[in-house]
Amino acid sequence: MKYPIKFEDIKNYLRVDFYDDDILIDLMIDTGKKYITDAVGKFDENNPRHNMILLAVVAHLYENRMLQGQSGGKITRIINSMLLQERLDYYDGEETED
Repeated sequence: MKYPIKFEDIKNYLRVDFYDDDILIDLMIDTGKKYITDAVGKFDENNPRHNMILLAVVAHLYENRMLQGQSGGKITRIINSMLLQERLDYYDGEETED
């Protein structure tokens, strides 16, 4: 997969082959990018880890869009772990540039 990740790649990852949910998926992509930005400081579309987090966030949002209380905490822990690793890398990089 080439970076930056494309909308079609995300739909393929979700195994969605219809157009009915395109607006919803697009909203989830924007939400995922904002989630990463808020956690790390920026979303880097050329960073493979950011793209993997984006896929995981969008998949989690899409699979749990009915909000019935069973939100799969396991994937949330994985997402948070990847964000923590990225946050630590980001802050380490900032300190070395000063």
